[in-house]
Order: sequence, then structure tokens, then C-alpha cells
Amino acid sequence: MITADAALFAKAVTRPQLLRAVECGARRPGNGNAAGLFEFDLDTGGLIGRYLLQEPGVSHFLDDLVVAPDGDVYVTHSSDAAQVWRLDAATRTFTPFYRGDAGFHGPRGIAITPDGRRLYVADDFGISAIDIAQRVRKRLSVPEGVKLAGVDGLYLYDRSLVLIQPVLKRVSRCSLDEAGLAVTRCTVLEQDYPLFDRPSTGVIVDNALYYIANSQSDSVDAEGRLAPLEHLYQPVILKLEL
Repeated sequence: MITADAALFAKAVTRPQLLRAVECGARRPGNGNAAGLFEFDLDTGGLIGRYLLQEPGVSHFLDDLVVAPDGDVYVTHSSDAAQVWRLDAATRTFTPFYRGDAGFHGPRGIAITPDGRRLYVADDFGISAIDIAQRVRKRLSVPEGVKLAGVDGLYLYDRSLVLIQPVLKRVSRCSLDEAGLAVTRCTVLEQDYPLFDRPSTGVIVDNALYYIANSQSDSVDAEGRLAPLEHLYQPVILKLEL
């Protein structure tokens, strides 16, 4: 299951009775942005865990998450620092996992290989692979003319990456080479659909992508205020066969 509004993205992951939610960021004038990761029991609705980032003067923005086979949760983090954070399933601690580098900006979408050894992370300039054991990032090489900047939703499917680019109003599928470190070709699956308004994130179920067509994320101003309800639309979830 996936739900969304202007500030909250949530998805049922790993075990069907758990829901983990990311609060992107709540602006506190003069004090930066607070953000957090929350875990709920879907059977009872009870809050199991709360992991807050709220240091005074620091701006946090948590975007997307993925769950590893061992239960660890990886979350992209931007604003003051472009990083990937990890919730350790054993110790229940939420700390920076990849602390970023000079070429890493605005990470958003994130996916993980079935063996749990590699993350794929989208940022402002493209998509990178991060070796989990070594914590080393490598930008994926792409064919000439292929642009993978501005990806939000990112999903690994059958040795390919399915990605959503909100500004380009595009959903694509990009095949990977055998090593998983180079894009060999990309196919546009959907472009400029009439209901698109900042398409964002989704989930792959039974060979189909279910995704948010109209996140309307630009309806929130710099202070975190949502536009009047009369200027917004009901959320639209689209299904795209892969």
C-alpha cells in the first residue's frame, strides 16, 4: 500500500503488518526543518517506533525509503546535507549511512538489489550505485542522449530500473548491464499523461507499477503551507503494466 499527501509518504514494507512512514520535513522558522521516520502496526494502528531529526538550526528533509532483506531501512536525506540514512533493524538506531560527497545533490528515489548488497539512489544529476559493504558511490554510465536527472520514484525490476521524472512528466524503464553499473537503453513508458501534476512515487506489484500521478508537490510554499483546498485535486493513482 502507498499513500501520499503534501508532507507524508508511507508504504507497507517487508512484513504486511508494518507500515513505515517518512515525514519529509516540518519548517520551524529560524530553526531549520525537523523530519522523522515512523513505524506503525497495521493491525492495531499503534505507533511502534519514532525516529526524529530535530536539532536546532539544522534543515532535514527525508524523501523516500527502501527496506533491505535483513530488515534495515534506508532513507534518502537532503536539505543541509545530501545523505542516505539507515535504521538498523538490530539496534533500532537511525543514523547517517552514506554521508555524501561533492557530486551528490538532492537524493530522492532509492532501490535495493534482492541480495541487499547495493543501493541505487537518484539525485539531481542522475542515478548512482552505492556498495553497502564499502559505502562507496559510483555514478551509473548512460548512453549518449539519455538524461536521468530529476528522478523521484526509483524501482528495481528484472535487471532494469523503473523511474519517474516529475518535471519531465515521464515514466521510463532503463535496462542495466550485467554488472548493474551501466544503463544500456531506456524506454519511455508514459509521457505527458493528461492527469500528470508532478508524478512522484509508487510501488511495483505483480508486474505493474502503481504510482501517484498528481502529487501536486509544488502546491506547498517555502514555509510549508499548503495551497487552499479549492486549488487542489483528488489524488490519482495510475497503473502501468511493465
